[in-house]
Amino acid sequence: MPVNERLPVWPYRIILVEDDENLRNVLAAALRRQGWPVSPAPDADGGLDAMGEPPRPAMLITDIDLGPGPSGLLLADHTKIRFPFVPIILMSGHWTPEAEQHGVPDAVLLRKPFRVFDLVDVVKRFLPVQEPLE
Repeated sequence: MPVNERLPVWPYRIILVEDDENLRNVLAAALRRQGWPVSPAPDADGGLDAMGEPPRPAMLITDIDLGPGPSGLLLADHTKIRFPFVPIILMSGHWTPEAEQHGVPDAVLLRKPFRVFDLVDVVKRFLPVQEPLE
């Protein structure tokens, strides 16, 4: 790419937190194909770090069970405090009363396994589709 050409920078991005590396990569690739910038992270701490970097987060997508360390629910709670208008999608393969009564207002719950285009459809409710970067 010539030095004077610049790729567009979107004013926002999606924070995607999933501890399963393969699933994280598949979901990130599917979201990017829609033109959405994605900052993937393997755990809640990585998600928090990503939220502190520009551009601002426009959405949080997180697994509830992130293994050792803070849960996706804790991350979602922190996100709602820091970014109250950011939509949150919670994913879980272990549907429990905790997931049903997650206490995160207005969060969308996706039960694993789900189809990738189901996630894309939910994201489209909140974010416009962008022209994918080639």
